[in-house]
Amino acid sequence: MSQAVRERTNELGVLKSIGYPDILIMIFVLMESMFLCVIGAAIGVVIAFALFPFFSGVALGFAGQIEFSFSIVLSALALALLTATISGLLPAYSAMRLNVVDALRKN
Repeated sequence: MSQAVRERTNELGVLKSIGYPDILIMIFVLMESMFLCVIGAAIGVVIAFALFPFFSGVALGFAGQIEFSFSIVLSALALALLTATISGLLPAYSAMRLNVVDALRKN
């Protein structure tokens, strides 16, 4: 997310110059972080669900019956949201504190 904010400094400067409030800029960056993490978690859950029958068959002799429950999916999505929040807070704060003149001049 830090790299995404650095690459979009000009765009963030334009948004600030046309009147977007700082808190909305911060929300935009946090929402992008959450979107990327949730999409990644969803893809990971789908792949895990597809491979689960193979691994449960292999692990049957070692671990007994293993279930792919709905609580695992919810845990994965909750962990993705927590990761998104943690990884997006500092870049979102720096985007919020960005000076318009410096952002537009950076190009």
